[in-house]
Amino acid sequence: MLESESISDYFVKVLAIYNHMKRNGEKETRVVEKILCSLEKKFHYVMVVIKESPNMDFFNIQGLMEKLQV
Repeated sequence: MLESESISDYFVKVLAIYNHMKRNGEKETRVVEKILCSLEKKFHYVMVVIKESPNMDFFNIQGLMEKLQV
């Protein structure tokens, strides 16, 4: 993610890539983990909270996008 990029713009690109990955059998939770690792430093606190959440297995891309936009 670029510093000048908004979350909405970033997720447009991520969702396009995710759709290709999904067709190749990639699991959504794995994509969520990759997204979290690619966020810029200002989202570090959100990343830590989400990664420590016991419900990470149930977390989806739509839920992650909603949390980051808040």
